[in-house]
Amino acid sequence: MLRMKYFRLLRFIQILGVVNKPFYAFVMMSALISVTCVSNASFTSTEPSFSCLSPTKIEKVICTDPSLATKDRTMSVLYAAARTSALGNGLSREEDEQRKWLKSRDQTCLKEKNSLNNCLNHQYDSRLKDLAVAALFQTPNLALAELARQDSKTSPIYEAIYRYATLENPIERTKVINPLIHSAFDSVHDEEWSLLKDTKTVSDVVADDGSFAAFLDTVSVSDYDLTLPCAAMIHRPGLVDALGAKYGGAVDNHLIYSDCGSTLPATPKFFRLMAKADSVQPPCDGTIRFSQGREYDKILNAISLHRIDLLGEDNDEDIDEVDPRFYQKHQAEIEQAVVELSQYYVEYFHVIPSTAHEDAQSAVDSAIHAAFGICF
Repeated sequence: MLRMKYFRLLRFIQILGVVNKPFYAFVMMSALISVTCVSNASFTSTEPSFSCLSPTKIEKVICTDPSLATKDRTMSVLYAAARTSALGNGLSREEDEQRKWLKSRDQTCLKEKNSLNNCLNHQYDSRLKDLAVAALFQTPNLALAELARQDSKTSPIYEAIYRYATLENPIERTKVINPLIHSAFDSVHDEEWSLLKDTKTVSDVVADDGSFAAFLDTVSVSDYDLTLPCAAMIHRPGLVDALGAKYGGAVDNHLIYSDCGSTLPATPKFFRLMAKADSVQPPCDGTIRFSQGREYDKILNAISLHRIDLLGEDNDEDIDEVDPRFYQKHQAEIEQAVVELSQYYVEYFHVIPSTAHEDAQSAVDSAIHAAFGICF
């Protein structure tokens, strides 16, 4: 009813505009602003993103819990943003992740006998954190607000990652980031396991990608629970250094990991091939396997980011010597993975087809070699 009155007012102003056009322009703008404010105030939703008319058992709880309803609305916005890949075009793999989460949410919480609300809050918080990191570069204000709601300790580090990747002026970058990371830097700089021994001041952290990557790894080994947004490595390619092994043992498993697996466009044939390569590996003994596994994961990320320069000298080896039987058994799948990666490089990295095919072949060979090298 209130909105209808405003639209009648707008019609009256239009009639006035025939007589006095300057006055019409001024009042029209004021009225439009008023309509927007009234509309927003009148239709602020207290419901979740889905309809509550015929809810399931899970949905009924969400519909009647304002906190859960708010989380669901926040999730819908973050999810919509995160569906665009970290490259800025094309679809990410978040749709599959969201389907898996919805299934897991229902299966897990329907088994909960004590507090369904607590279970749902936990499930939502976990997924919201992943989506906030994934959407950090698409909708930074909302993403940072959600990260701060969940963990005030790590949220400044996430803002520092975003600012480091997007601020071009080094003086401004240092000025903005220093207050965000100063406390974390002081808490880890002098630790025995710190990777910042050669980094004298907090300003040195933002001097280059290598130093900032070392900072992220160091605070991750401490008690900062962080994920490196894949988009940060697209803006600042040197940050991929954070994904490599640093300690040669179990501690490497605590270094920061990226979310490229869910935020880049899908290459299912390549990853199905690598799953088969993984499945034929013998079990590994010793803590060195954590370092080797981390280096393998870095190679897979480098391939998805078209960082062929990071694949090393293995490209020139006779890859068939790694395991000729694997190549013989999976030749067709290997060729399909090469074609898929080649098309991926052309579409998303604008590589010419001939070069893209060479890069894709090199990438697949290196990935297979890395998989067979984890336990050797």
